[in-house]
Amino acid sequence: MATAKAIATQIQNDILAGHFDPTLNRYRLEPKAATKAQPKTLLELWDAWVDYLDLPPATQANHHKWFRRMIAKANPGLSNTNWLTHSNISPRTYK
Repeated sequence: MATAKAIATQIQNDILAGHFDPTLNRYRLEPKAATKAQPKTLLELWDAWVDYLDLPPATQANHHKWFRRMIAKANPGLSNTNWLTHSNISPRTYK
């Protein structure tokens, strides 16, 4: 409660002095986290997607790990799909 009152007092003083920060960054206890950078490669996108899924470690260690290795080996760009169609992989893997 004391922290909230101190911040409120600081905001009031800044308004009166004409130095109010409308972004409120000045009054945060911790700086607002920067937005995550957009993935630049398919591997970065894959890792972000798998993290987002919040999968059990066993699932990540099996199926997802193997596909990640294929992506890392080919090292394609974010929108490049030719690597997948020209890879020598089994129909089961495509599925």
